[in-house]
Amino acid sequence: MCRIPEVGGKYPGMKIEHFKSQSKYPSEQLVYKNLFGACWGNVQGRLTNGSQSQTCDTFRSSNNEDITSFSLLTTNLEAEIRYLRDGTMQSKRADLDHELNKILNLNDQSLRSRREGLRDAISNRLRQLNTKGKVTEKVIRTLIESYKSRDATGNFKEFYPLAVYYLENKLRQYK
Repeated sequence: MCRIPEVGGKYPGMKIEHFKSQSKYPSEQLVYKNLFGACWGNVQGRLTNGSQSQTCDTFRSSNNEDITSFSLLTTNLEAEIRYLRDGTMQSKRADLDHELNKILNLNDQSLRSRREGLRDAISNRLRQLNTKGKVTEKVIRTLIESYKSRDATGNFKEFYPLAVYYLENKLRQYK
């Protein structure tokens, strides 16, 4: 899921959002386990990726639905989500898949295209290394660790969960 790392620090700022909507649950608006950091969700003027669609919590505000399928404090989302070749995020869990698509709009064409571009770039890099006989289990593990690491400003690389997912699947081919 994006959760700020997906924007990779390219777009400054974030907002505090709520799993349970403030309008329906006013007494929980400052409860820590109900809060999470969110990007601006493609609010016009905030992001410059060319998309006109809103995503994440900005999209969610139009339908006022609660996020109930996970908690950032207890759920390992990376284990719950898979990425298709075209950059689409999916979950086998119907509730989480519904939230990814219908509540958060995280399969917006712009986001899918950017995730697909990253996947293709990693695939091309591995293909180049492979023609030189340099793709090894160690090389893939090093790439995985580089995506799991934060940069000097404390940010992850853009779409790091997709990169880790893809590279871990490649790593399984070596076992």
